[in-house]
Amino acid sequence: MADKHPGRVGDSPIPGCGLYADNKWGAAAATGDGDDIMRFCCSYQVVQNLKQGLDVQSACDDVINDIIDRVGQDKVFEVAVIALDKQGNHGAAGTVLSSTDYETSEKYSGFPFVVWHEENIPTPTIFTKSPLQLSNDL
Repeated sequence: MADKHPGRVGDSPIPGCGLYADNKWGAAAATGDGDDIMRFCCSYQVVQNLKQGLDVQSACDDVINDIIDRVGQDKVFEVAVIALDKQGNHGAAGTVLSSTDYETSEKYSGFPFVVWHEENIPTPTIFTKSPLQLSNDL
């Protein structure tokens, strides 16, 4: 596989890295540079933020901002998280500058993701999230 260290499967099978769910609070998934994602357990952290009372968008933003603060703007890697809380509210955040849909060749600024909710969003809809920047409160 491209961009994988020899012998490595990926970050997704490691609980809390590629994905994490808790029936009481919600679920999150991460994508991007798996070798770096494993260092931060992004998905687990998003769900823990929900448990601490953050809304789903703030929970995602907090995790990405924490990563940026810890590694520094000059060493930030490609990572994005998407999450749902128990009520079905969604949130997403990331450092992805742009993405291209290889089926349609459509280019997106930021991280594109699809949401579909029977009551609130009755058809699958593509949303994009602009990349977060290094916070100024350091």
